[in-house]
Amino acid sequence: MSTERDALVLVVDDDVNLLRGLTRVLRHQTFQLLTARSGEEAREILKRWPVDVVICDQHMPGTRGTELLAWIAEHCPRTVRIILTGQPDLKTAVDAINRGQVFRFLTKPCSDWDLVMTIHDALEAARSPMNVSCCRPDHATP
Repeated sequence: MSTERDALVLVVDDDVNLLRGLTRVLRHQTFQLLTARSGEEAREILKRWPVDVVICDQHMPGTRGTELLAWIAEHCPRTVRIILTGQPDLKTAVDAINRGQVFRFLTKPCSDWDLVMTIHDALEAARSPMNVSCCRPDHATP
């Protein structure tokens, strides 16, 4: 189980400017930050690294955030999943909750404070004894 100091947080969004902005906002936090610009890139990272928290955009070319989060729920069940979307609607929220089993559903723009607090809450959930399944490269499901 990782401590917050060595925890890994992955942000997935096709918007390079948003990724840069989030990197700036989160650079002084105690966790390590990884970024991916697509669902495929995120899957490759998740196969190699023990990611504790994923923050994922809903609308990306090639895959929807809810599809990626559903894959993560199946293959990396211990990874806490957060969706961040600029186009919130009831169908997206319901789909995210039902398919991706999300921890939180955030809307853009999201305040720096809300984002940081959500990540810290997610890291706490990742360390919870109730979160017993494991997603590590040597334990990931096929």
